[in-house]
Amino acid sequence: MVRAFMAFCGDGRIPELTLIARDPRDPAAAGGRRRVISPETAELTRRTMHQVTTEGTGRKARSDRYRSFGKSGTAQLPDPVNGDYFEDRYVSSYIAAAPLEDPRVVVLVVMDDPDARIEHGGGAVAGPVAMRVFDRVLEHLGVPPDAEDAPDAPARGPATPTLVRGPSAD
Repeated sequence: MVRAFMAFCGDGRIPELTLIARDPRDPAAAGGRRRVISPETAELTRRTMHQVTTEGTGRKARSDRYRSFGKSGTAQLPDPVNGDYFEDRYVSSYIAAAPLEDPRVVVLVVMDDPDARIEHGGGAVAGPVAMRVFDRVLEHLGVPPDAEDAPDAPARGPATPTLVRGPSAD
């Protein structure tokens, strides 16, 4: 899932699997990537998924320091005894990447059977965990904050997705 999500993190390519750590900005490391979507689709999807953190189910995953993009998930747990699904037990997940403009980290958090009496939605349960991981890892990597309210955040344009249409077929 993380490997597929990485297509949205740059130019629409996914990395080849390896056990050797490589800097994705190193031209020598770029050879092991396969295009699966266009760069334009990757950027539009990234900006659209950013809205998950600003006005969707991932609002609890919103960092004060870094802008991210992600997708929450909630599924009922299977009941192996009855062969169907539990009515009140879930798997909650959140997958995201940050920073928005130049993603450096992808995080997948899966919570098995959270206490549904408190909360069970993926964005509410797993999202805050992803946000804390981003804040700590990106700070450790020396990535400057990019959120509007973050100290020392650089100026930038709007993060609203824009649909670009080609010439009309009329």
